[in-house]
Amino acid sequence: MTAALALCVAGVGFADSITIDGVAYEDVYVRESASSYYVQIPSDGRAITVAKDKVDPEDVSISGDAEHRKALLNEWKGNNAEHQEERTEEQRTQAREAAAKERAAALELLDKYAATQDRLQRAIVKSKTLISTHMQLSEANPPYDSRYKGKYEEHFVTEHRYDGHRFYHSGWHWGDVLLFNTTSRERKGLRSYLWDGKATYQFSSSELHGDVSDGVLGLRENVKKPPFAFNRFLSNEPDGYMLGCFQGHRERIDVTLRECPNTRVRDEMESVSGVDCHVIEGDTRYGKYTLWLDPEHGYNMAKARIERKPGDVHYTSNDKYGDTFLPAGREVTITVDNVRFEKIDDTWAPMEGDEVDHKTFPHGEFSTIRSHTQLTDIILDPDHEALGSFVPDYIPDDAIVCIPGRSYGPAGGPDGPPTWREWRKRQAGGGE
Repeated sequence: MTAALALCVAGVGFADSITIDGVAYEDVYVRESASSYYVQIPSDGRAITVAKDKVDPEDVSISGDAEHRKALLNEWKGNNAEHQEERTEEQRTQAREAAAKERAAALELLDKYAATQDRLQRAIVKSKTLISTHMQLSEANPPYDSRYKGKYEEHFVTEHRYDGHRFYHSGWHWGDVLLFNTTSRERKGLRSYLWDGKATYQFSSSELHGDVSDGVLGLRENVKKPPFAFNRFLSNEPDGYMLGCFQGHRERIDVTLRECPNTRVRDEMESVSGVDCHVIEGDTRYGKYTLWLDPEHGYNMAKARIERKPGDVHYTSNDKYGDTFLPAGREVTITVDNVRFEKIDDTWAPMEGDEVDHKTFPHGEFSTIRSHTQLTDIILDPDHEALGSFVPDYIPDDAIVCIPGRSYGPAGGPDGPPTWREWRKRQAGGGE
């Protein structure tokens, strides 16, 4: 047991203390994070931050006397307010300049990250993901109920194509689909989305459709702009985090941090898988973000942590529906770890990684979703025209075509929706 822990246990009637560079600070208020100690000095309102690796653990004592620590903190707050009032304009200017310098350093690193991601996204990317979910939810946390309880496994095989304007996505899905229905690999479901610059094609097919075995195609023509941008679409895909797109976001993680006014880079680099990485952090509208960028592997994301508290944006829809905020009593922590890189041509790419999305709810309930993703193929700078990347030739002839806003009778009847074969034939003949 360290001296600090011993004092925490015994800790009645003692204040915190710490020794930094041979200088002992006693009767102070000490807080800690994973990498630093934060020392607040009640007597004069000053504050000191020091990296943990600069301090011997035996030189830190944190009291277990909560009331005494609260009194010290209140004293510090009072003196700190006075201390802030005494700051000169020169000191304020210096503080602003220091913050601006930290932000500029962070933005420069984010530019390097973005350059790699832009190249990876304008490509053909294939992946497979295993998602393991453990839920303990009930009617106590609506809209959930007792069905949201237990352990589930889902498998995804996905493909993305993007040329900076048009995009295509397809995903095979089997396992505990929607948590309540189990689909075998042999009868896995396919869902795809294509925007070819003129129309959107949203297709889905699986045993869950019952007698509609060849699937349903939602078709919107004369679409000048898709309802979702590619990154927004990617954020809802199981492999999106590998390319910096997290669930519920409109934009990639570098854009989110760039929009944050207090984005900064830590003074000290931190080792991730044996590589010293730059650490960028910011208090964004989506919560507190920490991002570790690997300079030896294209400034890709080697590790990430997102912490959301009540009031943070939890989900961003399109402009029609706006933002959804995390309600009181709920917290979310998302982590990305164990990222493995490979060099594709002259570009480093994240080829494998893990994401954990842990949510806590009132009444001790929770949801934990663990994802393991492998990128199985990346084709950089593909010839999309030669490959037919944005041609809807994958849709089965007997798929049912539905046009939003139109009413149809039963499928197969005289007033029923046309099949994809019939639709193409009518279009070729100059009418529907």
